[in-house]
Amino acid sequence: MYVQISETAILRTNEIIAIIDQNSTDLSEKNAANKVHKDSLALLANGGYKSVVVTGDHFYLSPFSSHTLKKRIYENHLQKSGG
Repeated sequence: MYVQISETAILRTNEIIAIIDQNSTDLSEKNAANKVHKDSLALLANGGYKSVVVTGDHFYLSPFSSHTLKKRIYENHLQKSGG
């Protein structure tokens, strides 16, 4: 299954390790490059981000809230399982 994490980015759900609410992190856009390797950080929002989607090799700063992303994954799972 896939989930859309920004206007232009889609990830396979089995690649996602965690979805973290922006308010739960101290990762600001200004100091993000100092905390993680530049090649592993992807800012997907034009303005600020609302959540961080963690995969095995990337941190995606998403404009969608963690609640929205988790809801999309759950609804996709229900549709696939027929429930």
